[in-house]
Amino acid sequence: MEKQLDQLAFWKFRGLPEGVDVAGVAPFDPATRALTFFLPKMVRQPGSAIEISVDEVNLPPAAKNAVQSDRKFLYARPGVARNQPRPASVRLGRSLPFKTSGATINQDLPVFLRASYTNNFAKRSGQHVYHFQATIGATDDLALKPIMQNALSQVSFVPNLKLDIAAQRTIDNPNSIVWSMPLAYRRYFAGTYSQGSYSRPGWRFVQFQMGVEGEHAAHGQSQNVIFPVRGNIHYASRPGEWRAVFDASAGYELGWNMAESIQKLQLEYMPPPELPPTFVRTVAVENKNIRRLMGEAKLKFSKGKKVSLEGLLTARKLYRPEQMITERDVEGYFEPRPGENFFGLRRVTDEYQVLDTKFDLRRRIYSEASLIYALNDNLSVDLVYKRGVKQPSFQEVNVVTIGLSFSYGKVKE
Repeated sequence: MEKQLDQLAFWKFRGLPEGVDVAGVAPFDPATRALTFFLPKMVRQPGSAIEISVDEVNLPPAAKNAVQSDRKFLYARPGVARNQPRPASVRLGRSLPFKTSGATINQDLPVFLRASYTNNFAKRSGQHVYHFQATIGATDDLALKPIMQNALSQVSFVPNLKLDIAAQRTIDNPNSIVWSMPLAYRRYFAGTYSQGSYSRPGWRFVQFQMGVEGEHAAHGQSQNVIFPVRGNIHYASRPGEWRAVFDASAGYELGWNMAESIQKLQLEYMPPPELPPTFVRTVAVENKNIRRLMGEAKLKFSKGKKVSLEGLLTARKLYRPEQMITERDVEGYFEPRPGENFFGLRRVTDEYQVLDTKFDLRRRIYSEASLIYALNDNLSVDLVYKRGVKQPSFQEVNVVTIGLSFSYGKVKE
């Protein structure tokens, strides 16, 4: 009977999605007794099960009783609350899970936390900062159960929330919140099965997203509501000693700025109790409209789950002027402008910081490079370098962070 196990006619299937066929069965390995079925034109279906059983028509009478108690097993994906059945164990040859054309769908809402130390070598002020980052929601992989799905297409709601909070807020490490609530349509590319082997596609899927998102930075630098329309393509090499993953996206962002432009002066000396340590100038923002063309590229090299090297490059071309805040250290005298009352003082003598606000159409380019070493499945040590004009405050960033990150709900492919 073992000679028949890798023949497709030996098996019968129930529960296959419409338009999906089992393309073949891998050659049976008597040593490992592993058996693999190939469904190259199907994304793994969450919360569904495929029943695979022996077609008893092909069994000799003497073999029917031998497989009577073990002839059926299920391929199942767990649900959002993990209360649906997991893939059942298989006694017939101790079969391995089936291979398909798409990444495993993660139905948990992923959580990523990072506590890090920043060495801001570009600035004298705020050079040593501890800060906390959190991301809750989907990243490159869909989270939550798809709203609609067929063999190779999905429509999903992919909420995302990012927090960046510094213990000592500086201009190069501004506290910020970025959230998004888009709908995503994803179309997977099918794999191929030929002569007993399955070839998974390198380019895995194309994706289109649209929805609403918010960009909020501390002290009112950015309070934006954005309506983006973006397209994305995803490439992933086969798992091996080293693996490459590449994502490229582009789109258009339009929205509205609800903030006021600011200029901030921070005194380094301790003033009398009646004098606050900072002085803020507020300037009316002439342009409230946001019109941007955006592009992003991410590249990741990973060695198993232990080490990963990641690079990120984003660019935004502006079609309406937006504020860009820069910080400068000043030594000497600060004198208020005509009509301004600086706490009754004519001028201040000390070292201070000044925020300058400019409105321009310069491209906002930002990049990151990171080295991540996993201590276990959930805890990693991170070394990250950030440089450029970072969303959402659009302020110059040039920092190195060293820290620990914790993640939950990572997609395992």
